[in-house]
Amino acid sequence: MSGIFELKTAKDLYSKLKREYLAFENDQINSDIAFNFFVTAWHLLEWAYPGDKSTQKTIRDSNVVLQICEHLAVGAKHFKPTSKKHTSVKDSDISGGVWAKGGWANGVWKKGVWGEKLVISLDGDASNTFGRQINAIDLAKAVMAFWQQYEP
Repeated sequence: MSGIFELKTAKDLYSKLKREYLAFENDQINSDIAFNFFVTAWHLLEWAYPGDKSTQKTIRDSNVVLQICEHLAVGAKHFKPTSKKHTSVKDSDISGGVWAKGGWANGVWKKGVWGEKLVISLDGDASNTFGRQINAIDLAKAVMAFWQQYEP
């Protein structure tokens, strides 16, 4: 099997990443879109350099943005990453807004009406690069800037 459905090449997956980014820009507190975006961003490395583990490792090790994407993607897939190389992310959450978390019962207000944001708490090199916390959409912008240089 090569790819899935209409997604056959790295260029196809990169186009998917761009579509997901636009969707994320339009709905910045949608966890489903954020998950899909960061998983696609991480796996694009494997699609861009299929079977070339050495190049994949070199690119991943030299770019904190991909390290964060890997940590988010693997962490989400397994609920908690177990590899010692995943040192970029402490946590992810919905933060901000007018009311304290739990101040309203779920479903009373539409998400985002009070200014909430998806945030990622960082550690290690990621924290040195971006600070202790980054809004998910700001990280997504950095991911897009990264992939534009490596555009498949």
